Amino acid sequence: MGLTDREFWTALHGMFLGGGFLLSYSGMLVLLLLFRDEWLSAARLAEHLKYLRLTAVFSAVIAWAAVLVGDLVVMPWFEATPPPGADLAGYPKSFLEANAQLSWLPDAMDFKETVAWFVPILVSLAAIVIFKYGVRLSKSRRLRNWLAAGYSAAFVLAPYAL
Repeated sequence: MGLTDREFWTALHGMFLGGGFLLSYSGMLVLLLLFRDEWLSAARLAEHLKYLRLTAVFSAVIAWAAVLVGDLVVMPWFEATPPPGADLAGYPKSFLEANAQLSWLPDAMDFKETVAWFVPILVSLAAIVIFKYGVRLSKSRRLRNWLAAGYSAAFVLAPYAL
């Protein structure tokens, strides 16, 4: 049993890329909150920073990939306009708009599409700060907490967006 093109791209977008981002969140948060100079030796700080940077880049790349696949591949199928007299089952937005009980869902999808862009932006911002500050990040609890908050905001938005 194989997947159709739409099923493949939808699974890639939601399950693999979106799910991968959600899984990377826990690793990133633990690495970030445990990155303290009073807990780690200088050698361990350098090693920990390497893993923190790798996780930050992985999270940003996977978040951008999920948003781009969703916006450029999946959403055009959702928003496609059916020809007159066509079966609406192949045109999700038109199908939802035709059903009075579901007619609010296209607006929710527009919201979802807009919110989706905040996730990779927040994650990329966290990655940039991690690369800019490096080991100095281990000395600033306030900055680590702000990064954790921004990254957590991306995590909270991701299920609605990706």
